[in-house]
Amino acid sequence: MKGRVNNILFFTLLVLGIGCGSTPCSPGNLQFGLIGFSDPESNQIILRKYSKGSQFSQRIDSVFVTAGYSRSNDTLTMTSVNGDGLLWSSYDYEIVLPLAGRIYRITNIQEEQRWIKHSIFNHKRDGCINRMPVVTINQQETFTEDYFRFYLKK
Repeated sequence: MKGRVNNILFFTLLVLGIGCGSTPCSPGNLQFGLIGFSDPESNQIILRKYSKGSQFSQRIDSVFVTAGYSRSNDTLTMTSVNGDGLLWSSYDYEIVLPLAGRIYRITNIQEEQRWIKHSIFNHKRDGCINRMPVVTINQQETFTEDYFRFYLKK
């Protein structure tokens, strides 16, 4: 009888162990804020997407960024953005503010692949997003704020 209980316990633990695992978290993305820009200067923003590592020679797309910002003194923080205005680690970007006469080159977006552990009964990855701790702006490595935002300074 004792051997049978041990076998059942072993089998149960084996099934639960096989059912437990990890799932990769959702890809991260970055927003950007602006420091030192006037409202008119920030009304027109162009985002150019390039193949990563192409030295900005292989443009993929260009879009006008439609975003909502909140102002605190000289800082504009993005509060909403169309999907095309988010930055992903698989590309390089140019952010153009034509009314301010500025172009920012964004490269080396670092993304930390994270995993969420789950049981056989739950494979959800809600709230599990990869972190993006560092981005390079005009060849200067910059830490992000809360892993999802960086600021461009005038």
